[in-house]
Amino acid sequence: MQVQSRNILFVIAKIVAVLVSLLYIGYHIESRASLIHDSERLLNSLTTGSSRYWIVASLILMLINYSLETQKWRLLASTVESISFLKAVRSVFTGTTISFFTPNRVGEFAGRILHLGEGHRIRGALAAFVGSSAQLLVTIQAGFIALLFYTPTILPSNQMMIVLLQIAIVISVVFLMVGWFRVPKLSLLFEKIEWLKKYNNFGEVFSHFHKRELAMTYLYSLLRYFVFCTQQYLLFKAFHIDVNYLTCLELSAISFLVITLVPSIALGELGVRGGINLVVFATVTNDSAAILISTFSLWCINLALPALLGAFSLLYIRFGKFE
Repeated sequence: MQVQSRNILFVIAKIVAVLVSLLYIGYHIESRASLIHDSERLLNSLTTGSSRYWIVASLILMLINYSLETQKWRLLASTVESISFLKAVRSVFTGTTISFFTPNRVGEFAGRILHLGEGHRIRGALAAFVGSSAQLLVTIQAGFIALLFYTPTILPSNQMMIVLLQIAIVISVVFLMVGWFRVPKLSLLFEKIEWLKKYNNFGEVFSHFHKRELAMTYLYSLLRYFVFCTQQYLLFKAFHIDVNYLTCLELSAISFLVITLVPSIALGELGVRGGINLVVFATVTNDSAAILISTFSLWCINLALPALLGAFSLLYIRFGKFE
């Protein structure tokens, strides 16, 4: 009887969590949409001209984006537990939902490991860390490379400083790459540092990431990054911002870099994204409403919609996993 009562309470808790997530995300989207004074252009673009096709293409790319992330998570999780594609999808979406309410999306780890078996969660969190660090690495590297081409604009009158800054950027990009591919060495920290020795059975998961796994993880992260940038470009096309793909790629790289480095939570990230994009893309358009609408659309497609799907994936978590 006690177990049955606990099962009922757990089911109720999951339903409440889903309802709260739906209401909270919906309220946030509505409140942010009202800040865009020219928001009727969003609705018009959905029903007229070629804009609807650009938006549909962005939605398709969202599916590709999360398919890539799912495959990356399956690869990472395989060092801990073999999971199906469907289970990996639920894990990724649940992680997105929980990250929605945590600073710099750190809750993504917690959401993903909820779907792993008992006893695998800590090692799963460490495996998820490897994947997140790969995505962070790509974002920083791409941002630095974009800055490499923009240093003459930033420092137009100081040739020596331009050269020194460019050299520093190149060294940083290479150093970050070499350093990240030494992830397996992290397991040694759990063997040599006294207070980490008792967690050695968890830290050894890093030793399972060989060059092939790391290379594939990096490749998945790189492909996802180009999907992000392409979505940004397509939404600019949808809202009639005239910018070529290469320029959009460069400016998006700078924008994503700054967004990544600024502490925020996903619920407040939309305002941060909008403010940064207004500054970064001011070089290609003075249509601030179009920038805000495209930023809002990208945020909804890549974060809000998956977070809603993740709220429902919480229903698949069984009570038995927490006994």
